[in-house]
This record gives sequence, C-alpha cells and structure tokens, in this order.
Amino acid sequence: MKKQLLLFLIALSLLTAQAQRDPKEISFTMCWEPQAQFAGYYIAYEKGFFKDAGLNVKIKHQSSSSMETAAEMLKNGYTDIIVNMPLQALTEYNFGTKIVNILQTSQNCGLMLVSHNEVKNLDSFDDMKVGKWKYAALNNLIFIEDEKRDIKWINILGGINVFLTKAIDAVTCYSYNEFIQLKLSRGDWPSNKYV
Repeated sequence: MKKQLLLFLIALSLLTAQAQRDPKEISFTMCWEPQAQFAGYYIAYEKGFFKDAGLNVKIKHQSSSSMETAAEMLKNGYTDIIVNMPLQALTEYNFGTKIVNILQTSQNCGLMLVSHNEVKNLDSFDDMKVGKWKYAALNNLIFIEDEKRDIKWINILGGINVFLTKAIDAVTCYSYNEFIQLKLSRGDWPSNKYV
C-alpha cells in the first residue's frame, strides 16, 4: 500500500505542477462512500503527505442517497480527480467522458456476481432479478446485457442486505468486501454460486 500511495503522489504531483506555482485546491473523490479500502488516502491527508508534495487536496465524498457516480461528479465539475475501477472508467470513456488514467493501484478486479442459485453459464441468469449498484465497476454488466438475456435489473444503492433477504436473486459484490460479509453471514455458503 505504501508503494501504491507513493506512486499516486508522484502521479498527482506531475499532473499538478501548475498547482505548485499557483496553489489551488484539488478535490479528490472516491468511487463510493468512505471505507477502509481508501485508508491510504485518508492517512496521506492526515499525515500531511499531500501538503508535503505541494498539493492542497480536499477529499470529497458522495452522498449515500445520491445516484450520482464519481464519474458524473467529475463530468459535472464537482471534483477534479476520482478513484474509479478501470472497467467503469472505460465505460465512461466509451460514452464520451474526457478522462485520463493517471494510476492503477490494483492488479485484479475483485468484482463478482453472486447468486442464490447455482450458475452454470450465462443462461442461468434468465428470469433472475439482479441487483446492480450505483457504484459498481460493471454497473451495466455489458457482457450479459449484450446477449439480450431476460434479466430484471434492480438498481440498489449498495450493500448485501437486499440479497440476504432474497428480494433479489443475484447481486454485484467485491471479493475483498461484500463477498466476505456474505460468507460470514452464511457459514454454509457454497463456493460454486458465484461468477
């Protein structure tokens, strides 16, 4: 994490050389609500690492009740820099958002689609109610939607509770976060029920 943070600071410093001559506030927004995943950024802010690099950084957050994504906040001029998943960034770029990738801190995408039923192939999703998050990197799950499957997409703000109550058949989640919560909440969780 320390190496990733150093790379981020270097990239941010290079992009904001003008800010060092004429300091201005740079707003920085995470791709969803505050959580431990972004601890490195919060620590860098608290320890003054941004200031030491000549940057006046203000960390902004999205409202949990807002359906506006970090990318939309960037497009609308509410923030200058965002943390986003590469697949979501590519989707935004494909739809005309002018963005530049300055750093990738993760080698793998932890996004998963978890189902109450066994998933054998894409046909398994027919007639399912699938929860998609406002923040998910594969928010549209293009690889399935392009197949014109009969999926009932349900917009959710996030979390796994709507899935645990069986109000939906499947939900997007991340291997390092919600999937672990699912496993902890259901000790009998079979490993063959996720994509």
